[in-house]
Amino acid sequence: MFATDVRGLLLLDASPEAWNTAVCAVPDDGSDAAQSFHGVCEQLSSPANNGEHLDAPTAFAAVADITSLRSFPMIVATADHHSYAGLAASEEARLDDVWNAGQAHWVSLASSAQLVSVDNTSHNIQVDRPDVVLDKITQLLQ
Repeated sequence: MFATDVRGLLLLDASPEAWNTAVCAVPDDGSDAAQSFHGVCEQLSSPANNGEHLDAPTAFAAVADITSLRSFPMIVATADHHSYAGLAASEEARLDDVWNAGQAHWVSLASSAQLVSVDNTSHNIQVDRPDVVLDKITQLLQ
């Protein structure tokens, strides 16, 4: 870690360590939403399937090995609500629970971390609410 070079960490709607598993567990109910999740699962299952060349199962497993960031200054900013149009309400609730538990987990890694729920945004907080991102970066730098 480059603790002397980094003042703090801002996570923007960061995928929880269980997200890959949760996405891949969406049941195929014939809906477009379920098909979309299955497509994402397929893309992330192999580096050859996505533009970022991400091996999601390996990456998420590695992230799960992080147990502490000690007192490292950290802000976890997350959208106040995630919705998945066309997905069954029970499945949307399950994914929301996984997401919220994951955000709480990120906060638990650092004793000085704080969770910030950002309203009027999607997963792309930096696009939808750059004001919040700038505010949180400034807060970390003070």
